[in-house]
Amino acid sequence: MDASKKLRKTPSVSGLLKSEPKIIHAGVFLDVPPRIFAEQLTLMDMEIFTKIPYEEIIQQPFCKENTPNVMAMIYRYNFEEAWTRREVFKEVDPKRIAKIIAHLIKVAGELRDLNNCHAEMAVLSGLGDKAIQNLKNSWRHVPQKGKELFRRLSKITDPDYNYHNLKHSMKVSGSPAIPFLGAFHSLDGKFDNNFFGPRSNEKSSYAHLKEEFMIQLYLTPDYEMNYEAANDLRELHLTISKRLEP
Repeated sequence: MDASKKLRKTPSVSGLLKSEPKIIHAGVFLDVPPRIFAEQLTLMDMEIFTKIPYEEIIQQPFCKENTPNVMAMIYRYNFEEAWTRREVFKEVDPKRIAKIIAHLIKVAGELRDLNNCHAEMAVLSGLGDKAIQNLKNSWRHVPQKGKELFRRLSKITDPDYNYHNLKHSMKVSGSPAIPFLGAFHSLDGKFDNNFFGPRSNEKSSYAHLKEEFMIQLYLTPDYEMNYEAANDLRELHLTISKRLEP
């Protein structure tokens, strides 16, 4: 039986949290500056992104056999989105949850500064998920400054007009950049080459960032975060959320 199914059978919120892999105390998470998390996510994402050949990106549909590097990037996204929710559910007290949410919003802000649209989208998607948005009591305790930053970042990453705002921000920010691949495929499956094409052979350089081994180890998934695993965790987190705030 996989881990997610075991977790769903656990009767209490505390039991669910104790069973989830690689859990560390919330206080430790809050002690790590948002910039450090953003830098390590960026270094890890860049390692995968620079391995993707242009030929894979323009293929449809993506699959592990024909586009293994693109799928690795997608699985990485799934993990980062699930990681965002997982951090929130380390706590059950609304005020403590609010602190974690505020910390994650700052992480997303640092990712915007680093032009890592991939991880920025994952973190914002995690925070915008039903499981997190359901925590109305916790969101009330998030500082207004944090809420405003969340709204501003969410506007940039809004999918309207085929991610127009996101693409524009990437052009303005310049290189290096790690794009959110989903922004470059339209609903009919066509690939938008206007921005990504010239960068297809570019090795994004974040050489000024320092690797933090322990943080990167913590940000490494325990298992492949494919679509099924990602959906299982999404359901699990929604279950926890409803138990916290029915």
